[in-house]
Parts: sequence; C-alpha cells; structure tokens
Amino acid sequence: MFRPGRTIRSIFKKVRDNAIPMAVSLLLAFFMWGILYLSKDYITSFDYSAEVSSNLMHRAHTGASVKPMTIAVRASGFKLIKRYFFSSAEDQVIRFYVDGKHLFHSKTNPNMFMALSRTIKDDVKEAMDNDFMFERLISDTLYLEFQHQINRKVPVISDMKLSFKEQYTSVHGLRLSPDSVVLYGDSSVVARINEVHTYPLPLNNLSHERRGHVLLQNPSGVDYSSNDVSYSIDVERFFEAQIPLYIEPRHFPYGSGVFFTPNQVLVKYRMPFNKRRPLDARDFDVYVDYRKLIDGSYARIEVRSNDKHVFGLECDPQFVQCNFN
Repeated sequence: MFRPGRTIRSIFKKVRDNAIPMAVSLLLAFFMWGILYLSKDYITSFDYSAEVSSNLMHRAHTGASVKPMTIAVRASGFKLIKRYFFSSAEDQVIRFYVDGKHLFHSKTNPNMFMALSRTIKDDVKEAMDNDFMFERLISDTLYLEFQHQINRKVPVISDMKLSFKEQYTSVHGLRLSPDSVVLYGDSSVVARINEVHTYPLPLNNLSHERRGHVLLQNPSGVDYSSNDVSYSIDVERFFEAQIPLYIEPRHFPYGSGVFFTPNQVLVKYRMPFNKRRPLDARDFDVYVDYRKLIDGSYARIEVRSNDKHVFGLECDPQFVQCNFN
C-alpha cells in the first residue's frame, strides 16, 4: 500500500545522504572550470606611471609622466587577477630609457617633453614585467616633466680611515678615481656644495696594496655623475734614518754676513725598505730662503732630497733665527 509520508521521508534521506558528495562534486567542477579558464591568455589594458631617464642637457636625469600611460598586455587569468587585486604601487610604475633625440620640447611648458609611442614602444616592451606580454601602446603620446638643472664639477674628498702595520706606510698616499664628480640639481642647492665626501670606510693595519670602491655621501636634491669612486693605496715597508746637516743661505744679499741659530738641523727621512742605501750631505739640500723671512729674522727651513726614493722628510727644528753681522 502506498504511504506518502514514508515515501517523502525516504526521498529526503537519500538527498541528505548524497548532499556532501554532490557539494564536493560541484566544488571540484567549479575549481576545474576556474583552472581551465584562468589558464588561458587574455588581452587587457593597464595604466602605468612612467619614470624615464634620458640624456637631456641641463635637465634632471629622470623625468616623470604627467599622466598614466595605457598599455595593452596579454597575460593568463591568474596573472591578471594578481595584478588587479594584489599589486603594489611599485608594480604600477614602469622605468625605461629614452634618447633625448626622441623627446620633443613643449612650446607652452618649459619643463614638459613629449615622446611619440612609435619611438618608445620597443623601450617599453623591454621594460615590461615578465608576467605580461606587451601588445601595444594605447596612449599615442607620453608627456614627461624634466626639471631644469645646472651642473658643477667639484672635488672628491676622502673620509676613509687609514692605519698601517708598524714599519709600513704609503709613499704616494690614497688615490681616488675619478678625483672629482659633476653635480646635477637645482641651482640653489648645487651652488652650496663645494666638495663631495666619501663614506668613512676603515682600512686598518695595512701591510700591502689595497684597491676597491667606496660610495659617495649624497645630499638630497642632487644627482652625481658617479655614485662611487675607486680607490688605491700603495703600501710599502720603509726604512727610517736621520742625519745632521748644516743650513745653507739662499738669495741673501751679497755681503750680508748671515748666520743661523742653530746652524745645524737633524733631518729625518724614509726610504722603501728594498731601496735603502747610506745617504750623506750630498743627497740633501737644506737651506733658508731670504725671500721667505718672517719679521726679518726668522725663517722656515726648506729640505729637499736628490734621491727620488726618499720621502717623509722632516727636520728638527723647523724654524731658525737669522742673524746678520
């Protein structure tokens, strides 16, 4: 005999028992459908801000786009979803180089330059993220601002900290290359900078030649022709000695009868250890120049050596009194 109540309960029981498998099947089907369609490539467009470097004279090295540049790209659905929902501000900036000959100066805005899409499309394509395939530039013209700048050449000053192992030194000292850099920036900023300093890189207990690169300290608002310089320093073991020598007069008036107090000085000198040899008075010039007298009676002692390997000359005392008969 047909019993409606029992039949309905039986149907609901079957549905309940199969609900979870059916739901799982639907989810798997939806997932497979998503995988299939998101794996396909699609063409769409994105807006990018452009930062363009160039070689324009008396202009900033880098210019920024006035308005976004629209680019048509091809990418998989997965990558497009990532771009739409998970990209950062940095991901929306594209950087590339454009030769100044492809930039046209605006007649109405002194800092505005324009680049036609047909001249920059290859540069944009090369700069694109690997996740996207470049299709075409939708924007026909890219508008850029390059601020006016002046340039000025200033010397590089070393702030490197040097120390040597005992009995070692540098004959020629620290050398920087280049020894000067060109500053680019606003005239009010560049005019205040007379020199550029390296970072205080320490080189301690030196006993052999050292070479390398050191960064330059860069104040805000200024670009450099180089952000670092190479350095080299020769290091040699040295021999040190001293010798007493008499002082000679130079350029004193004839018949002045000058004599010095004291009339003898102790000269200290250094030589590379492998070039050392006995030296005597014939290897030195120790003199007082009449043209450099101080208050008519005192003068600094000048010391020179005829041996090209001698360095680090010092004399004690450094000044003498000139007496006239």
